[in-house]
Amino acid sequence: MEHPVEELMSEHRLILRMLAELERRVVQDEGGEFPADFVARALDFFATFADARHHAKEERVLFPALIAAGMPCQGGPVAVMENEHVIGRACLAKIREELPAARGGSAAAASAIRAAAREYCSLLTNHIWKEDNILFRMSRELLWSEEDQQRLQRQFHDAADPLLSEQTLRKYEAVVNEAESQCAASSAAGAYVRST
Repeated sequence: MEHPVEELMSEHRLILRMLAELERRVVQDEGGEFPADFVARALDFFATFADARHHAKEERVLFPALIAAGMPCQGGPVAVMENEHVIGRACLAKIREELPAARGGSAAAASAIRAAAREYCSLLTNHIWKEDNILFRMSRELLWSEEDQQRLQRQFHDAADPLLSEQTLRKYEAVVNEAESQCAASSAAGAYVRST
């Protein structure tokens, strides 16, 4: 049986792909028109998929299971991860707050969004590395029994929560695929213009 943290790691790959788009389109690209529509889609992805789905699995299922298995709840890896979730939510809240003004042409709001996006990209990239390489390894050691793994798997797919459904996963995979293909098409068009 594949350990349930593999599912979380798979979701990390999707989150990292969208972080790369956020980095490329918002953090690095400070010239030209502010990409408000993309920022709105990215905000939905990070607030719904990364936070309400992925982080919820960690906070409601994995972290309590680790604490029950003996991991400290204060000052240990779980506390660090939970604190980083809080910081990430603050970054998303700042982006949400500034987006209407940036959409209206405010350079100050666009700059505030770029700063919050920069912090979020750095935070979440490092957060994912720590989970994949430290916390999830510890999870495999502490939650190794078949009973532990089956319980986690069931709780990760709570049928009462539509955010945990396969349909939600497919929706946000499509969002990321579309964002990447739009960026690739835009890059190809730019290369064509430069070559003519």
